Amino acid sequence: MDFRLFLLRHVPLLRVLFRWTIRLLFPRSLWKARLVYELAVREHLGARLEPANVQVLEWLFPERKRLAEPGAGPADERYLTTSKNFGAPRFRALYRQWLEDPTNTLWMAGSTTLADALDRDHSRVECIELSRQYLHLSPLVDVA
Repeated sequence: MDFRLFLLRHVPLLRVLFRWTIRLLFPRSLWKARLVYELAVREHLGARLEPANVQVLEWLFPERKRLAEPGAGPADERYLTTSKNFGAPRFRALYRQWLEDPTNTLWMAGSTTLADALDRDHSRVECIELSRQYLHLSPLVDVA
């Protein structure tokens, strides 16, 4: 989820850059985990959210926020069904980002800008397997 939120927080920046590369470094022991990260990249950067889904989420996210407030009424059947249909990690991350930026999150998720940049090879995400251990640098992780 943290990586998905990282991608979503950086969408506004990536949209205005002509070329960009994100490099993901994996130790040999976690190399297979790259597949989950590649899926997140495809979902958040390589595939636009269809307009019909954007419309549904424009209703769902405010309703989810309203229902989380104390004293909110019970959820109706439409909410329960829609919430179940949009329960994948992609949509959970979008909701968390939407809470931070409700004006632009869904609009950017429905845009083709980043998917087009990836298709044209103007942008890319690279997964690199580390050939050695860098444990002596672990205190620096998540500092910047």
